[in-house]
Amino acid sequence: MLNNIILEDIEYIVKNINVKKCEGKSFFITGANGFLARYMVEVLIYLNEHILNEECTIIALCRNKKDASEKFKEYINRKYFKIIFQNVEEKIKYNSNIDYIIHAASKANTKEFGINPVGVLSANVIGTYRLLEYAKTKDIISFLFFSSGAVYGNIDETKEFVKETQFYSLDPLDVRSCYAESKRMGENMAFSYYKQFNIPTKIIRIGHTYGPGINLEDGHVFSDFVNRILNNEDLVIKSDGTAKRPFCYISDAIIAFFLVLFKGKNGEAYNMSNNKCFLSINDLAHILVEKTFFKKGLKVINNTNDRDLRSIDKAQVSVNIGKITYLGWNPEIGIEEGFKRTVDSFQIN
Repeated sequence: MLNNIILEDIEYIVKNINVKKCEGKSFFITGANGFLARYMVEVLIYLNEHILNEECTIIALCRNKKDASEKFKEYINRKYFKIIFQNVEEKIKYNSNIDYIIHAASKANTKEFGINPVGVLSANVIGTYRLLEYAKTKDIISFLFFSSGAVYGNIDETKEFVKETQFYSLDPLDVRSCYAESKRMGENMAFSYYKQFNIPTKIIRIGHTYGPGINLEDGHVFSDFVNRILNNEDLVIKSDGTAKRPFCYISDAIIAFFLVLFKGKNGEAYNMSNNKCFLSINDLAHILVEKTFFKKGLKVINNTNDRDLRSIDKAQVSVNIGKITYLGWNPEIGIEEGFKRTVDSFQIN
């Protein structure tokens, strides 16, 4: 059973996407039990249960059988819902018609970049290859590859409104480049299959996104802040806090995904970032402590003395979102509302 916050998010999303594009269509979604893709699955389920005249088919590919079985236990017996338990790197054997493919399977936990680089890059490279080869056998309408702003490389200075055509250096011999390099390769594969085989691929470069269901242990600063707030602990900043990031609430992000899937141009990449919420780590921490959750009486601690914890990333980087804005995207959820919804969602039984 979805909690009220997630249900409200879904209702907000449904009002802002072209639901007619879903009528009678089939959606093949990898990483379907992950943070972002699960919201897309839940939106499609909601459409089937409440809005669509002709149900859409949802094919959810999930690696973790135990986790996916728990998350989707209410829908496993629905006629419109199919679940496949396998790694995306394996050959796909689902034989029925497919209209849309969303490739969201990817390890984005920053803690894994240094200890499991092969596992990180495999879904982005081998998995993408498997899906594109699979797409060649189907008459699909659209293929959406989930990429990341990490593809822009190491930006160690202030850069405002980086466009989809601008790139910076990556060290291929740095093990932590496994994520960004493999996302770059995934993008090139998607584009190459478009040019050579006319597969209708689109790419969305996802900025920092948070909301109900985030992995509280994934190493992202916003996840750590939410975790600490839930445990009534002071917010610890592992740097001087000057690095700036744009923070997008998940419901706005999901609207962007559907928009690019339905309206994006084939062979194009789109930045997705809520530049209305572009602020420093310091500012984010103080807003959460002094405004959103002021009743908890928490403090902000800058831990710059511990070499094991200290972050040297001071870049203030934003991306240009003109292309996706032109499609009609307009994120509306602000920092205070978004983080309050996120924290509250974890406290609902």
